Amino acid sequence: LNLMNDTTYLEAARRLAERMLSEGDSQPASRIAWAFRTVMAREPGREELDVLLKGYERRLVVYRETPDQAEALLTQGASPVRPGVDRVELAAYAT
Repeated sequence: LNLMNDTTYLEAARRLAERMLSEGDSQPASRIAWAFRTVMAREPGREELDVLLKGYERRLVVYRETPDQAEALLTQGASPVRPGVDRVELAAYAT
């Protein structure tokens, strides 16, 4: 529960998601694979990538329906969100 709720971890996840958007290609699967390689130092397996991609897609739907929840997530921590980023997409990647 600490990893899910601690401000430090939420902010770190958000910052990684910002990097996914700027450094991880343009497609969700490519971005997720980039982040996986960055964090785990190996390629994701097909099943791992499928699980992560489906999770992203589910959260994207939720945050599109409730952008206030995305905004609440993104305000965690001291560093500001990079200007011009799609905040709903950023929240979905961060989670």
